[in-house]
Amino acid sequence: MAAPGFADWLAIADLKARYCRLLDSKDWDGFAALFTEDFLLDASGSGGPVLEGRDVAIGGGRIVQPLAAAGADDPGVCRALTDA
Repeated sequence: MAAPGFADWLAIADLKARYCRLLDSKDWDGFAALFTEDFLLDASGSGGPVLEGRDVAIGGGRIVQPLAAAGADDPGVCRALTDA
């Protein structure tokens, strides 16, 4: 598999930055807009839920509330993600 080109790398970096900015600023509508309508989160392997659909997973706060409770308002949360 070839390494992604610069344009791909830049698009990924931009998406990651938007994800972090929206999460840190608690802009939940903007955060939800990052995900497709057919979003699927399957955390059943670790005892978590299976959430199907952006509105179910994010609109109902099923993902947002745990992120906020975990310190999503701490800029260090996303700084760690962007340093990876």
